Amino acid sequence: AVQVGDPFLEKSLIEACLEAFKTGAVVAAQDMGAAGITCSTSEMAAKGGVGIEFDLDKVPVRESGMVPYEYLLSESQERMLFVAQKGREQELIDIFHRWGLHAVVAGTVIEEPIVRILFKGEIAAEITATALADNTPIYHRELLTEAPEYAKKAWEWTADKLPKCTALGIEVKGEFQTWNQILLTLLDTPTIASKRWVYRQYDHQVQNNTVILPGGADAAVVRLRPLEPCQSSLANGLEVHPLAKGDLQRENAVSIASESKQEEEVIPLFTKAQGRETPKAYPPLSKKEAPLGMIPGVAATVDCNSRYVYLDPYEGAKAVVAEAARNLSCVGAEPLAVTDNLNFGSPEKPIGYWQLASACRGIADACRELGTPVTGGNVSLYNETVDAEGNPQPIYPTPVIGMVGLIPDLKKICGQAWLKKGDLIYVLGIGESSQNSELSSESSKIETSPTLGGSEYLAAIHGIVAGKPPRIDFELERKVQSVCRDGIRQGWVGSAHDCAEGGIAIALAECCISAKLGASIHLYPNSQHSQRWDELLFGEMGNCILVSVSPANEAAWTSYLQENLAASWQKIGLVDSTEGSLRVFTTDKEPLIEVTIAELGDRYYNAIERRIASV
Repeated sequence: AVQVGDPFLEKSLIEACLEAFKTGAVVAAQDMGAAGITCSTSEMAAKGGVGIEFDLDKVPVRESGMVPYEYLLSESQERMLFVAQKGREQELIDIFHRWGLHAVVAGTVIEEPIVRILFKGEIAAEITATALADNTPIYHRELLTEAPEYAKKAWEWTADKLPKCTALGIEVKGEFQTWNQILLTLLDTPTIASKRWVYRQYDHQVQNNTVILPGGADAAVVRLRPLEPCQSSLANGLEVHPLAKGDLQRENAVSIASESKQEEEVIPLFTKAQGRETPKAYPPLSKKEAPLGMIPGVAATVDCNSRYVYLDPYEGAKAVVAEAARNLSCVGAEPLAVTDNLNFGSPEKPIGYWQLASACRGIADACRELGTPVTGGNVSLYNETVDAEGNPQPIYPTPVIGMVGLIPDLKKICGQAWLKKGDLIYVLGIGESSQNSELSSESSKIETSPTLGGSEYLAAIHGIVAGKPPRIDFELERKVQSVCRDGIRQGWVGSAHDCAEGGIAIALAECCISAKLGASIHLYPNSQHSQRWDELLFGEMGNCILVSVSPANEAAWTSYLQENLAASWQKIGLVDSTEGSLRVFTTDKEPLIEVTIAELGDRYYNAIERRIASV
């Protein structure tokens, strides 16, 4: 069974660690994740170029009769391993006790670069630290040299295979449906529908640092609480930090340990709560303000589109990373770093291994393009589900990307809701790229018009999972995101929302729903090729952001767009009256969509709750 996390205990541990770091008594620290004690001891020793002697008899446990194997590989939440300066162990233990946590001295740092495990006074295990941390065996499996048959067949699909459509609608499975009906159906799908039923069940305003409430923007925004820098008491002036992957911090850890390798103490924190009351001793907060009165914040988002990755693992994974960065840019945050959560089927099967390898390559290439290092992550393999006949099938490859970004000033952010009637609506990133993708195997230009391949519309309305998902032009992606961030920071952009699942029609509807304001939109087909109405409304693409701008800022904004985005933008409409409708017209003023905000909101907000109630 998977260990269940305890948020209260986790918060106590975080605060205790922050307080401990301020003392200067901590030489190194690492959380106990996968493989528990085995992983943390070997990695810390290997990174420091030293060894660790660890006594399992000192470890607090929940049950008796455990053998060394169970101690070493058991995983539980909310545990840390510290290296503390000799003689200051009790100082740290007292801090953790004040936070209701256990802390015990369970070993020492030794000069010999090995991990030595003691149990009942005898050596239970002994191995070179690097053998576990650095020199682990690598699987070498045969990788498909070309896409498997299922992908090739899916890529043959084109929009021409759908029934012809008009400005009124399209025939779906023998019945004619209007674009109004299709828009409402898409808003009702679990993928697109509001997740309010979920997030309203937990406290999303703990400590009152939440700046934008859930559902109000493309990314979560949280106020940064100022903290004083960690002060070191070492004579050599080195600051003490948690042991990390950076070269500078690794060198510091080695130099600290080398002064007295035999005397440093290893303190593992097995955090079983000693009481459920909130600790009375809170760590002190700094009163320092950010430079020039700015209040900094962080933004975070989690994204994935498993259908994209199933159809094209490489391009799909790139699209997932790009969307995460785009979501951060839509609130005014500069993307900083990534953590990945890779969920795949069996890597022992050729297709599963091809999906895993291709997706990892796509994530890596996208992160290089966006300058967002991967700080960590986890992997879950051999995942299966069952098809309609009950036969086991691998899950869609699902690389979930978590990304964090920095907001220099929380006074300069925005959400997805229109601000006021009369604001102008623009779409950024529309058009054909002038840049060939260096990461693509194709030499042709990347088409940045909406496509139905792999779209939510194609799957939810027509029951088809096929086509090529949108490809990302990273030169245009970077420009669009930069323009959006600059527009927010200059005060020109009042709202921003990326065009993702469901295309521009869904993005428009979500902005209207959030603001309870209507919009009057005129859509312009791509002049370079004939475009279907469903492609225009519900086609999906990368590089695309929807923004609204006050008429007072129009001149400055359009001048900036012309200078930085050339022709890759369009002004498509304006914000309408309160409690109005979303109205979408062709360039000939022929109506495509007209739905009231009340109808849109009912489908969007109540879809998941209705499904849960019917189970």
